[in-house]
Amino acid sequence: MKVPEIDKRNYDDIVARTQTLVKAFTSEVKPTFEALKGRTLNQDITNPETGKIIPAGTYINDDLAEQISEIKALKLVKVKSWQASENNDAGSALIHIFARMAQLAIARLNKVPEKNFLAFLDLIGIQIQPPQPARVPLTFHLATGSPLDAFVPAQTQAIAPPTETKPEEIVFETDGDLVVTPSQLTAVFVRNPLRDRYGDYTEAAQGLSDQIFPAFSGDRPIIHSFYVANNELFLLPNEKTITLTIHSPDAEQLAQLPISWYYWDSNNLIQDLIVTSSLVENNQWQILITNFPVLTEQTINGVKSAWLEARLKTDLLPNSQLPKINYISVQVNIQDSDLAPDLGFTNFLALDLSKDFYPFGTQPVFNDTLYLASQTAFAKPGAKVTLNVKLSEPPPLPINPTTDLEIAWEVGNGRVWELVGKSVPHSSGSNSGLIDTTQAFTKSGKIEFTLPSEVGLETVNGQSNYWIRARIIKGNYGTGTALTQTFTLATLSENSQDTDPNERKIIKLTSVRGFLPGDRIQIASGGNNQEDGEIESINLAESKFTLRAALTQDHPIGTSVILWSNSVLGPPSIASLTLSYDYEQSASVSACQTYNDYTYIDRTAVATQLDSCYFQPFTPTTDTQPNLYLGFDKPFSNRSVTLYVGLETLLYQAEISFKNQNLTQELAPINWEYFGSSGWISLQVQDETHAFTQRGLITFTDLQDIQPRTEFGRNLYWLRAYPKDDKHQNLPPVRHLRLNTTWATQVITIENEILGSSNSQQNQVFRTTKTPVLDKQHLEVFEPQIPSPKERDKIIELEGKDAIAPILGFAGELEGVWVRWHQVPNFNASDTWDRHYILDHLTGEVRFGDDQRGMIPPQGRNNIRMTYRTGGGENGNCPAKTIVQLKSAVPYIDSVTNYEAAGGGADAETLNAVKERGPKTLRHRGRAVTAQDFEDLAKEASPAVAKAKAITPAQKNGVGLVELIIVPRSQQPQPIPSLNLLENVANYIRDRCAPTLDLQTYGPDWVAISVKAEVIPVSLAMLINLEASIVNALQDFLHPLTGGWEKQGWPFGRTPHKSDFYRLLESIDGVDCVRAMSVEESQQSISARCLVFSGNHIINVTAPSPEEA
Repeated sequence: MKVPEIDKRNYDDIVARTQTLVKAFTSEVKPTFEALKGRTLNQDITNPETGKIIPAGTYINDDLAEQISEIKALKLVKVKSWQASENNDAGSALIHIFARMAQLAIARLNKVPEKNFLAFLDLIGIQIQPPQPARVPLTFHLATGSPLDAFVPAQTQAIAPPTETKPEEIVFETDGDLVVTPSQLTAVFVRNPLRDRYGDYTEAAQGLSDQIFPAFSGDRPIIHSFYVANNELFLLPNEKTITLTIHSPDAEQLAQLPISWYYWDSNNLIQDLIVTSSLVENNQWQILITNFPVLTEQTINGVKSAWLEARLKTDLLPNSQLPKINYISVQVNIQDSDLAPDLGFTNFLALDLSKDFYPFGTQPVFNDTLYLASQTAFAKPGAKVTLNVKLSEPPPLPINPTTDLEIAWEVGNGRVWELVGKSVPHSSGSNSGLIDTTQAFTKSGKIEFTLPSEVGLETVNGQSNYWIRARIIKGNYGTGTALTQTFTLATLSENSQDTDPNERKIIKLTSVRGFLPGDRIQIASGGNNQEDGEIESINLAESKFTLRAALTQDHPIGTSVILWSNSVLGPPSIASLTLSYDYEQSASVSACQTYNDYTYIDRTAVATQLDSCYFQPFTPTTDTQPNLYLGFDKPFSNRSVTLYVGLETLLYQAEISFKNQNLTQELAPINWEYFGSSGWISLQVQDETHAFTQRGLITFTDLQDIQPRTEFGRNLYWLRAYPKDDKHQNLPPVRHLRLNTTWATQVITIENEILGSSNSQQNQVFRTTKTPVLDKQHLEVFEPQIPSPKERDKIIELEGKDAIAPILGFAGELEGVWVRWHQVPNFNASDTWDRHYILDHLTGEVRFGDDQRGMIPPQGRNNIRMTYRTGGGENGNCPAKTIVQLKSAVPYIDSVTNYEAAGGGADAETLNAVKERGPKTLRHRGRAVTAQDFEDLAKEASPAVAKAKAITPAQKNGVGLVELIIVPRSQQPQPIPSLNLLENVANYIRDRCAPTLDLQTYGPDWVAISVKAEVIPVSLAMLINLEASIVNALQDFLHPLTGGWEKQGWPFGRTPHKSDFYRLLESIDGVDCVRAMSVEESQQSISARCLVFSGNHIINVTAPSPEEA
């Protein structure tokens, strides 16, 4: 505020005016000898006696002066006036001396209104505000291994060590007592049953990440799953098809749920399964999984098995109607083909199955055995196995089985060899269920059988595997050796080409000697065109015989017909042998678990019995409202526990949803509970956060009965909080939660400092040893008697119940009483018996009354003392993690840290600020009524407030809500208020406004102004530094506090015009003109909450074109 001047003349004005007056005073003189001598006439003078004319410009010597002085008719004579000399003659020096003296007098005169104004402000009690101390939450850490609580008393000092920018240490004192517990906050979760969501915010709450989180809202869906296992079927190798049949009275509802299926692969990673589901009869829901992979065993709820997970993919809200299950079966189907056996033996000889081999050796005899092994085909009980046999072509020797040949097929189960069937010549089937189209290896074909219900590992020739064997139990493939075999040979005498099947049984030979009915013959035309047959009858006359079965091929004349003797050796030879199998088996699941909201329940007993028992695979959480869960690793002692809740510093945009609530209605408090021996027990707390709407401390007591409980899969000691209503969805987000934390302020407390002794004189003055003196000081005077009851009531009303402290002697007699006096801004309203004093917080001066306006302290020695705090200032705004040293040692405390930056510190108020603030107090009288009152009181709350803007409600539903936008005093391009400053302003104004008012303090809604311009310089020499000069000018011009044309900053809701930037740029030295310009604003809509700041500028300085040049 600028006080008007009485005399606005400056030094130059006085010099010029004085010179003008001197010239005027010296241009006319009286016609005396002394006045005229040495001057020059500036007019013509005529001597009336002689008639002689003395012309102007004549120098007046002594004679001429004598003559002129004798002319009686002259009153004044015009002469040339004094002229200032370029060589600063004595006249000029005197004029400048006079001007300087006059300037000093004028300056003192002009200060008279300001002096009177300041005296007026002093009269109404306006004082310069002292520095404001910074405030910060400090977290204390126990020494490693300390099993006990530690006690940190109030006024424990911690310091920020000196730095280059702050060469002195900065001291902070704790505001209250703190119990430091060894328990650690190790889990922070949110469960919201209204949305079926949860959140794991442990790392964020511990400050291990930069994440912020909502207090009562989760960001992940709560998992609802059930697991089924069957090692016997799920762990079968190779690809397979699995069918799960789920029996449920709610099968149709269950089939409509969005359920995804998962498994664990060999890398222990969860993978999706592609399934096909369908409803079948009798309340059954089937899940078909083709190409079922090989699972990896996992441990679920203590059970290690191969598991499938069925996970619900929709929200499960309270009171949902959910399906039930009473039985789950599994069916597996595996088909594989073209498998080579793992191993093969003939008796004790290993076979090379990649080449032709004799399955029973070259001279098969009774009990000769073929062994075949396969981990895949022979390992599944009940599987249908097929051996694909291709004999050697042509055979090394014609195969010659005896008619009584029998081969037993057996499967090992680890204890005995179990018979599965027999092979015989001349037949593909047997009563045992084995099908052998090779007819005991006499032709190529297939051997099919079913594995028994029990199979197991057998050891054959030292090789452990799943084995089958084919053993000759009767007959053989002939005897003797190939070199000694005898046979009868004849040839066909006519072609065997008749189409009549009966005729194709009859063949004609060149001779039938040596052939008998029942003999076996072989007709060989060469190559693969050969057939075997058995003679039914012989016609000796026509050299013909009839076969039991018609020939299937044509044979020309001359085809050999061989009669084999039963004693001729003809072992089978196999060219290739492959395996295939088809395995299908059904069983109930071996294990079943449900998993809902981090809780497993074993459902195996119900899921494996097809009876009337049911279970719900998916169940909602037992919570009925959103809960914040805090898990601690150790129980607490029977002492108070303090938890600091740090909220995120929000700009206006992030606050919109929070502010749009009907905040004129008070939010319901938060309920707190702990889990004790009788379940969840209500917990009484002291909540500085006002239901998580502002940062602060929450203090818990009476936690000695806390018990461990498993929540979210973790067995800890749990507290939980939940709102009593549904108005907490849009609370400010939480930055972190800190145990063992308390508030500390940038002050040093001086207790009971003796100010001096009263001498009973009027207007006594005392001073403190430390300055400045911050608020909340206590001044006490030692009085000989206890004040009267009327006086006591008044003292207690003003200063509290502890304002009177009697002092008793050894015998109990009253020695005196310390009485706390009351500070007033002045003594205008004080009377004789008022215990009042005036305190200058900046100088520490204490002044008492004169017994007419304010009581005089009684006479005494050292009977005036004060407890006060000193400190404060902007340098107390320390960054996070810089207050790290304890100034005074505390037992069991290892270290201290500030995880948040200190804020709210401000230097003392300037005199100009006092002159601006003072008159406004006459209008608002310390009460916030109008919007201007809120803005004025915001600046009064702290010297750190540079701008304030009150937004009053524009609609009926906002009645009672006042939004106060605060901008701190700062040189930063975008001054953002700290939480401490916002809280200090809000608390200061709430004490001075209607109690029903809802006051919210925020930072402004920032609008970045970015300029892109093409500028032409005056000369090419200006190109180098001109761009930087323009950017600096734009940044200064757009500063929200010191920008603009008047250097007073920008008002709320106002943005510069494009013409302002043209004017600014063209006023910069070196700029010839602006060729092109565009201005961008970060927001399209500008409201009263908006304040501009400098954005990113792009300046191109280019040489002028020939036309522009």
